[in-house]
Amino acid sequence: MVHYQLWISLSRYRTAKGNSRILDKSIEFDQVDRENNWDDQIILLGLLYYVGYLMIEQAHHMPMWRTDGIILTALIHIGPVEFLYYWLHRALHHHFLYSRYHSHHHSSIATEPITAVIHPFGELLAYYTLFSISLFTTLFTGTASIASVGAYVTYIDFMNLMGHCNFELIPKWMFSIFPPLKFLMYTPSYHSLHHTQLRTNYSLFMPMYDYIYDTMDKSSDTLFEKSLERAAEVPDVVHLTHLTTLESIYHLRLGFASLASKPHTSKWYLCLMWPITLCSIMLTWISGHTFVVERNLFKNLKLQTWAIPKYRIQYFMQWQRESINNLIEEAFIEADQKGIKVLSLGLLNQAKRLNRNGEIFIKRYPHLKVKVVDGSSLAVAVVLNSIPKGTSQVVLRGRLSKVASNIALALCEGGIQVVMLDEEDKKRFKAKLTPEAATNLVCSKSYNVSKTWLVGDELSEDEQLNAPKGTLFIPFSQFPPRKARKDCFYFNTPAMIAPKHLENVDSCENWLPRRVMSAWRIAGILHALEGWNEHECGDMMLDTEKSLVDCFLKDDNHEYDISLLDRNTRFLLWQDHLSVFKEIVYDLETLEVKYDEKDLGLILLCSLPISYSIFRDTILYSRDTLTIDEVYDALFSKEKMKHLVNGSETQADGLIVRGRNRERNSGVMIEIDQNPETETKPIITARRRATSYLSVRSYRIERKEKLQNQRKTNQRSPVKPILLKLAVVMENS
Repeated sequence: MVHYQLWISLSRYRTAKGNSRILDKSIEFDQVDRENNWDDQIILLGLLYYVGYLMIEQAHHMPMWRTDGIILTALIHIGPVEFLYYWLHRALHHHFLYSRYHSHHHSSIATEPITAVIHPFGELLAYYTLFSISLFTTLFTGTASIASVGAYVTYIDFMNLMGHCNFELIPKWMFSIFPPLKFLMYTPSYHSLHHTQLRTNYSLFMPMYDYIYDTMDKSSDTLFEKSLERAAEVPDVVHLTHLTTLESIYHLRLGFASLASKPHTSKWYLCLMWPITLCSIMLTWISGHTFVVERNLFKNLKLQTWAIPKYRIQYFMQWQRESINNLIEEAFIEADQKGIKVLSLGLLNQAKRLNRNGEIFIKRYPHLKVKVVDGSSLAVAVVLNSIPKGTSQVVLRGRLSKVASNIALALCEGGIQVVMLDEEDKKRFKAKLTPEAATNLVCSKSYNVSKTWLVGDELSEDEQLNAPKGTLFIPFSQFPPRKARKDCFYFNTPAMIAPKHLENVDSCENWLPRRVMSAWRIAGILHALEGWNEHECGDMMLDTEKSLVDCFLKDDNHEYDISLLDRNTRFLLWQDHLSVFKEIVYDLETLEVKYDEKDLGLILLCSLPISYSIFRDTILYSRDTLTIDEVYDALFSKEKMKHLVNGSETQADGLIVRGRNRERNSGVMIEIDQNPETETKPIITARRRATSYLSVRSYRIERKEKLQNQRKTNQRSPVKPILLKLAVVMENS
């Protein structure tokens, strides 16, 4: 398993850098999910080895080394194993077997190392049978040794993983020194052609049979040479981030793919990895160098994410600041030398106490061509548009920053009262306001003045506990607050859903859901798209309303078709929707309706309109369990963006609670059985559209069986029918 993980990390790092990369095709979340069970075959193989050891007497007392056994193993592999595999592989590409078995493996065109072992169960057994020929031959002839068995198993894994790594690493000089080697060893580019062309390069590890039966792809040598000569990719935009928690190293794209593909949450089993975690901490304390984490493509823009090898806790240590600033400075210089257009600063890399939002580097290197962006303007715009429509008063809490200051200024000038709990903060802000706007800045010791709280770092748990019930906590900071209340709603940090044009997204950005990007990261992309020739760092702010919002909406003057804030990526605030939903739940409890949190979570999720299909996908496929609290948290993480593109349509979808009489409706029906003749408690079922997801269908089957058992044991009391239709209409703004 360690061998597999090393290949995964190496492959993801090299393909992100771009040097020697073979295929540029994107890898998305569906491929990561499909290949998430790669460790199953390791367990299967371990069981087969164990059973074989128990049943075969010759395996009990093998010597450490036997030369004749090693030679015999090699000959058996070159002969029968490679030959039989070649013809089995060709048979698997016949349409009958391909459609039933092998197509699962070929679903991944741009391969990763673990793609090598992603096969149906029957296909795996066939491969293991072939590979066992060499082992059984040496065992039954008495020539087996620990060295021959161990080396052969390692050889199979190494060649298999190497062939699917999607970057070329075999040097050309090896084939120049020993030309026959090209018949005895394939290369990653050789097998990559098999995944793109399908009808060529069938051999296992030795291309000799492709040469014999004339199935070798004619472009194999050309692709091999071009891949080796390919230089590292030079992106247009770089986002500079860093490690967060001690376990975040496993949530990086270069870490565990399954964890990286889901929002960052703490996992208890990662405590078992403490030796590796400790080693990584020691390395970051001693030295380090910025490394490439991820590459993306947005239309014609090449994007990369670089990481500073420092944890969040180190950013608060005075003696670590110089080391961190040196790493950031090196990233600035490297980006400028490579000709990168924009460098955006993420998380604490733009902390004011560290480098004044990047300003010290601009002053130190005034002739930098790369534009430095801290993303504050877009973060302000996202937070302002997250505030519910009609809000007249907000509470501002947490450590005040550049983003917080500009949010407060914009709200006061817009006629919204900003309540601060600190008199000194109020005085500092008041000096920046006009006399008219300053009247909207007040200081109060009461926590019950508003249910809309704009919060930043250092928001205490006690302050959250003092907030009124149903409060909306909208963060303006880089890091989300610790959730201390279950009766309040927490937005996520300022972010947007990535547009469909963004490619090669196979990991989550920290705690954000799938295909959601932080405002600070998007700001760098926007800067490059618009070709703005100015820095956004220090105290500098762009014109939020004109430069940021308008450029999203008026896309007819741009080369791109759909802006970052198109109809499929807008955010609506569902406060009213959820408030009514909670009233429904309360009514059901009053009627003694039995349900669990999975029922309510599923019903609420299915009540969302079709424009939330991407959001619904993310929830259904990224969580093992689904509760009402999880749906609340995820839904209120979506920032409200009410700016619509020209020509948008008005849509309405409903949540219906009704009696047993069913009517076809585009919404979701919660049905309460009212038949007085039955002797069961009221039951809840959920009906979705015909395009319901597999996860929902499987859950409904499970729930149906549970309810059928409930009918036999529970007693029912008649109830009155409830009918409620909640229409959510998206209005033009």
